[in-house]
Amino acid sequence: MLREDFSNHASGWDRTNATEGLTDYQDGGYRILVNETNYSIWANPNQSSYTDVQVEVDAQKNRRRR
Repeated sequence: MLREDFSNHASGWDRTNATEGLTDYQDGGYRILVNETNYSIWANPNQSSYTDVQVEVDAQKNRRRR
């Protein structure tokens, strides 16, 4: 079972920063920011395969930071 509270910044989730957006740990959570219209950004926890998957997420949309 994989559970993640994002308290450990070395837990293996993608950490990227590009013109199109970013993925990274932030403020006790995990941030995905998309800067481009009609562009997709995703992240994964560095595991190669999964079976019998159930996903639950607590998410919130924040105002864009400049």
